[in-house]
Amino acid sequence: MLGIAGAVVALGELNDRLGPSRDHPAIQYRDGPLTDPVTTLNQKLDSGDVRLEFVGPQGYLRSLLAALQVPIESQIAVFSKTSQQFERIGPGNPRTIFLTIP
Repeated sequence: MLGIAGAVVALGELNDRLGPSRDHPAIQYRDGPLTDPVTTLNQKLDSGDVRLEFVGPQGYLRSLLAALQVPIESQIAVFSKTSQQFERIGPGNPRTIFLTIP
């Protein structure tokens, strides 16, 4: 029981070291205006100004990347035997990381 109490205290201290909360006025995570590319695309999808096209086994991926202006060449497929999800990751089902380089 004492170990659990110690862990809870340690977690409380850790949270203080991770920086200001998401509710901090400088961050405005929940209340601030959203102008990121995904929010903008969602608004265009909701209004019908943009439609994503479903094609083949990749589904909406290429259409989504194009709508977000993310070059297809920026994809990185990761195959890691040491991943915690190694049973799910492989050549037939890779983890893909999308990068946008300014």
